[in-house]
Amino acid sequence: NRQFADYGGRGIKVCSRWLEGIQYFFEDMLPHWRTGLLLDRIDNDGHCSPENCRFVDRGVSNHNIRPRKGSSQFKGVHWNTAYEKWVAQVTVNGHQILLGKFDSEEEAVKAYNEAATEYYKEFASINKL
Repeated sequence: NRQFADYGGRGIKVCSRWLEGIQYFFEDMLPHWRTGLLLDRIDNDGHCSPENCRFVDRGVSNHNIRPRKGSSQFKGVHWNTAYEKWVAQVTVNGHQILLGKFDSEEEAVKAYNEAATEYYKEFASINKL
């Protein structure tokens, strides 16, 4: 599969119960599903299991992604060579909101964490400093 590097190649596994049969996945997850929701892993580096999976809307799912290559190790933060500053931004309903340009990566992370908490509440994916 062309996406192996993004999942199995990173060591992400499916819990053994779900591998025994699709009915176990349905048993664990179907009670939490509603129309329009997507399956999402809470910890993007964690396994596919009832403890780490949830159903969320597209906005929350799009927010919970790994940082792009060449960016900061922190979600929502990247180095902008034109400004020679760290930039923080958050994506809400498919729109990127610029939070500011910062001299330090830590300041940008704090700005992102505050905005993510404001917009996503308990579903916010917060960076750990």
